[in-house]
Amino acid sequence: MVQAEILSPDALRASDRAAWRSLATGPFASPLLQPDFADLVASVRDDVRVAVFRKGQNTPGFLAFHLRPGRMARSLAAPFGDVQALVCAPDFFATGEEALKAAGIRAFQFDNLVDPYGLFATQAGEAGEAYTIAPGPDAAAFLESQRALHPKRFKNHRRLGHKLERECGPVSLVMEDRDETALATLLGWKQAQYRASGRHDVLAAHWVQDFMRQTHARQDGPLQGLLFSLRAKGEIIAGLFGVRSDTVFNPWIAAYNPAYRAWSPGQQVLHELVAAMPELGLERCDIGADHDHYKKYYAADTMPVHSALIAAPGRDARITRARAIVWEAADLTPVGNITSRIRRRLNQISAVELDTAHRISGLVRAFTHRAEPIAGPSS
Repeated sequence: MVQAEILSPDALRASDRAAWRSLATGPFASPLLQPDFADLVASVRDDVRVAVFRKGQNTPGFLAFHLRPGRMARSLAAPFGDVQALVCAPDFFATGEEALKAAGIRAFQFDNLVDPYGLFATQAGEAGEAYTIAPGPDAAAFLESQRALHPKRFKNHRRLGHKLERECGPVSLVMEDRDETALATLLGWKQAQYRASGRHDVLAAHWVQDFMRQTHARQDGPLQGLLFSLRAKGEIIAGLFGVRSDTVFNPWIAAYNPAYRAWSPGQQVLHELVAAMPELGLERCDIGADHDHYKKYYAADTMPVHSALIAAPGRDARITRARAIVWEAADLTPVGNITSRIRRRLNQISAVELDTAHRISGLVRAFTHRAEPIAGPSS
């Protein structure tokens, strides 16, 4: 019978940390699936837990999560936990649902579940693909192969790059930008985008602000913050920020100064990141499961992910399924698109806002929002 030990990250044994790191390779190679990421999140939130699953002499399995009221589990650092997984060996000794029950979890809201061994029954969820960039040791050859697939796009990229240098230069790249002011500027641009689009500002929460700053401050060890910036005359005009392990980068924030929109600085900085990956020691860049149009030009690989609310077996599963049926029925009505958007917004607000007052204010903004213009010329 599977047994689960629920611990805060700082209570993990050294042997368990070593076992976890040895498993966090291959499909689990993301920096978000490392024990060090659980440590980082726990430095800004007190609800981080790690379930360590054991059975006899078998290799243990590990599942990090936020323990929320009602025995509900949420993805670590959601909505910035871009992948989730029960990190384990291929011969893990339980189903995912059995593991949840052993951990005392009623249900787990997975947003992008990586499940290479098919432990979870995800038929009721939404299947998707997360995009990855893996240029190999010769980034120039990789970019040339992508240019051959998308010649018009890459020709336009070069044209805009030359135009940016000519009209706004000198243009420079900072591959590991330590400037705290640059990070704050990048986050400010992203928050302005959220306000203009009507999306919930997931960067406004205090814990998120602390989390971003602490991630940026980590510049050594197995888990580090990475800010890759594009500058014109020394001033940041675009950037990518996220977290990296030794070989994998997971960017969270991509934003640019809207005054430079006509030169497509967002694509410029992504292109230059891909070119610089070998120099940075990066083998892979995980750029998420949403469908931003630019991703197809650089992401030659994908990995399957699932979004699903998965319950422990028994009564918990029946209750969770009944609630899901109500939402599914609403989705089939003439206002199904609206109910689907409401459900996604509720999930996002519930993940990032930790108290009732901020959740209510988030919902009020969602229903009363009017678009705000973003300054700058159109592209």
